[in-house]
Formats: sequence, C-alpha cells, structure tokens
Amino acid sequence: MICPCPSWSHQKDHAYYLAKSLSDELGVSLGFPLLNGIKKVESKELSKSERLRNVGERFIINEKFFEKFTRANETQILFVDDVITTGATLLAASEKLKDFKQIIGISLAFRR
Repeated sequence: MICPCPSWSHQKDHAYYLAKSLSDELGVSLGFPLLNGIKKVESKELSKSERLRNVGERFIINEKFFEKFTRANETQILFVDDVITTGATLLAASEKLKDFKQIIGISLAFRR
C-alpha cells in the first residue's frame, strides 16, 4: 500500500500527488492510515528530538481506514513525504504504523 504523509493544511499536496501517481502507475492501493490531528507548529528552530515529539503528537490513526484494511491484509507500506529534513516524520509514522510488517519511506527531496 502507498500512503501519503498527511498534509498540515488538510489539502492535497506534493506527497499526495506523488503517492497517487505511484499508486496508479504500479497498480498498488492508495491508503490513508494516518490523519493529521493537530495544527502546524513552526519547526524550523526545533531540534530533531523536539521535531519528533511534535510530529508524533501530530499523527492519529484513521479508524475508518482500518475498518476496510486489516493489518493482516496489508503488510507493507510505502510512506511518501514531500521533503525529508530530519527524518522525524518518517520515525513518527513508523511508530504509529508499527503493526505493519515493513514501512519504506520516500520523498521528493532531502533538505540539507
């Protein structure tokens, strides 16, 4: 399953469009196991541990998703984000989705 990172703005963003394109091209389902639960907090000045805590609090499990897809049916997730800065988003997502067998993260860009 391909899972875009939930958008801060609750709009379709770069991560969504990359995930959707990969889903269409590869014939793999597009899923939304995570939702954005809080408003964006500026993180430019935060340390990696502060960003991780911030992002970890951001994600919530999408219960409607799990009504359709059980963890037994979907064992791998390709998590798509737009930019990787510290890796905190992927770490937080993998913590929330720890029941899945494998989580692979990709992005459009890496920020240096």
